[in-house]
Amino acid sequence: MFVNTKNNMSKRLSSEKCLSTSPCSNIGPSQILPFLYLGCQDDALSIETMRNNQITHVINVSKTGERASFLNENDDEHFLRVPINDCHNAQLLPYFDKVYKFIEKVRDNNGRVFIHCLAGISRSPTLAIAYVMRDLCLTADEAYQYVKQCRPKISPNFNFLGQLSEYERTISLAPKPTMNTIRPIVKCCALEPPMSDRRYFLPLETSSNTDNSIDHRTNGSLRPTCFNFDLIGASRPATDF
Repeated sequence: MFVNTKNNMSKRLSSEKCLSTSPCSNIGPSQILPFLYLGCQDDALSIETMRNNQITHVINVSKTGERASFLNENDDEHFLRVPINDCHNAQLLPYFDKVYKFIEKVRDNNGRVFIHCLAGISRSPTLAIAYVMRDLCLTADEAYQYVKQCRPKISPNFNFLGQLSEYERTISLAPKPTMNTIRPIVKCCALEPPMSDRRYFLPLETSSNTDNSIDHRTNGSLRPTCFNFDLIGASRPATDF
């Protein structure tokens, strides 16, 4: 049976530090990749939702959020907690590689990962974007747009966006995958996000002439208008939990 999203969310707001307490409707889990789903705390607490999406592992991006209902309290094999609040000085960057390895292990064993924070708007989307960047060899801009198409309501805070930009510089120095290591993915089908809700990133280098497909990791995608991370003081929608 599905849980009462509005009541449960309001109860947890007092203990889970967030940038905003604005109400936000639950749209359910969003499929980012065939093995990676993104959503909110109430999705994780719904056994029916987890079963319907065949979720086997959960990443909880919060300090106090409850474990998914289908997991035992001591089950650390199928559960990973990233103890981070949604604030302007929280550091998610140190967890990017750990989360990547956790998801890759699940993927190699044909499992499915559900990653969530309180509302699935800021913290957990940031980790999903970081994974997509590394897995598909995309820039922060491209990975953000990809995840945004799969889950239009995402809105990582500017602190997390800056960390994604830093992560881009880090992984750009790593060796590129060879054709032998490339694994095909299924593209996320969704409507193009509204331009009025775009983030501001730093200008990125000019891409080569490639098509707009990301079916394979070595394919580039046409870059949308670049973002500017320097605009930290710019206002953002008060929808982040």
